[in-house]
Amino acid sequence: MSEASSALPPEENAFDVWDEPDAKGKTYTTKELDELLAKGVELHKKGLTKEAMELYKEILVHDRGNHKALYFTAIALSQENQPEEKVLEIMKHAVSKAENVPEAHYNLGILLHRMGKEDEARERFERAIKLMPKLTEAKVSLAGCFLNQGDRAMGTYWLREATRSICEAPDSVYSRAFAKLTLGDLMGGWIDYDRRWKTASFLVENRREFGNATHWNGKPIPGKNLYIHTEQGAGDVIMFSRFIEKVAALSQAKTIVLEVGESLTKFMAQVKGVDFVIPSNMPTPAEALPVHHFLPLMGMMRKCNFFDYAKVPYAEGWLEPLESAFQVPPEPAKQFRVGIAWAGSKFHKNDRYRSIAWPQFREAIITPFIERSDTRFYSFQVGERARDIDDAPGLEHLIVDLTPQLKDFNDTAAAASKMDLMVLVDTATVHVAASLKHGPPVLMLVPAAPDWRWLLKGWDTPWYDRVTLFRQDKAEEWGPALEMAQKNVESFVDEISATR
Repeated sequence: MSEASSALPPEENAFDVWDEPDAKGKTYTTKELDELLAKGVELHKKGLTKEAMELYKEILVHDRGNHKALYFTAIALSQENQPEEKVLEIMKHAVSKAENVPEAHYNLGILLHRMGKEDEARERFERAIKLMPKLTEAKVSLAGCFLNQGDRAMGTYWLREATRSICEAPDSVYSRAFAKLTLGDLMGGWIDYDRRWKTASFLVENRREFGNATHWNGKPIPGKNLYIHTEQGAGDVIMFSRFIEKVAALSQAKTIVLEVGESLTKFMAQVKGVDFVIPSNMPTPAEALPVHHFLPLMGMMRKCNFFDYAKVPYAEGWLEPLESAFQVPPEPAKQFRVGIAWAGSKFHKNDRYRSIAWPQFREAIITPFIERSDTRFYSFQVGERARDIDDAPGLEHLIVDLTPQLKDFNDTAAAASKMDLMVLVDTATVHVAASLKHGPPVLMLVPAAPDWRWLLKGWDTPWYDRVTLFRQDKAEEWGPALEMAQKNVESFVDEISATR
């Protein structure tokens, strides 16, 4: 079979356009197709995925067997959250034509990992490392595979191997940062993490343009305006907001603007050291113009020279809910209130591993209370998983849906402040509850390959005094962690109920 005929058949192809006639009768030379591909890859690197896909499509209309265009198409489709099996078929075909390209095996490994195919992913990462021993990204990802498979020793080994990498390519340094942070090396981790702005993989929406403004270097700037902007998730904004007061003191800035997602503006309005809190992509207040210096929010720890976990500020909490329309629904007296959330966004790259199926969560945490009248569970679950609670046979009297009242994170904070305890997976709700000065204890369920901030071991976390971590031993096997969390819920309820 020729290369062209070995491409995916029309009904399974990436764009369903390969058999369409070229309306303009245009033809391309091999050189022109290579130039189109180069333009597409450049757009792709800039985060202009849809524009890049148009060029890949144009190539594939005229050269169905172009494995490079297929390869980048698969990556783009994956980034656009297209059906995984479809993307996998395209990617495997493309990689079969690039057996000696380490990055190809690495990207296929990433896709397999996201699909939960850890054995196959491991093989691809190992192949990538064999072809290019300095490919740090593959070592970090291989570590994640071992952690997900319950082999913490090998996971730790490959994280350490990644920290020893001397490759200075931006993507490798960025990956090395996560290895260092996960192992507890804050200084090395934050130094490497600053290279994220040089990588093709860092989301384009995190970048900002400030004209002639310069990146704040940590020195005093009296009389000048400083613009701190959000990057990545809402949980990061909340967690790192504790450092803004220190930034204000160090910078001596005339005015500080904090830009966050719209749902965070009210809750973040109380942060000390901030003059204006604005939603993302809104104009800077006239009083804060011109912007002289800017600072990405995740860069604050390095600028503040914070590298010691023993000195985390405000671990006891530093925020409180502002005025909110939230009200606890009517309930019998002396009820023990347990806030719950079992899933994050399905679009999060690690959602397969951090979220828990509702039936499993329900049976482990709520069902044991079916014959008790002293406890109710309040759902903080938002998004497409909020309606999971409709499937709770025999438990309806124990579950209260708070979702309609949770309009923003300030409402979430108001609701959390009324709880006696919360049982949550790793989402922004953890940070809301744990950041409150007078919030409830939080029992958090942590995946086997944890986010860097939760480190690799331990029941507690230096970030939040009231958070207890229940760690999964192996990916997608939540039984033991849920069982331990449930026992803690019962202990809390028994202890509090005895005093009421």
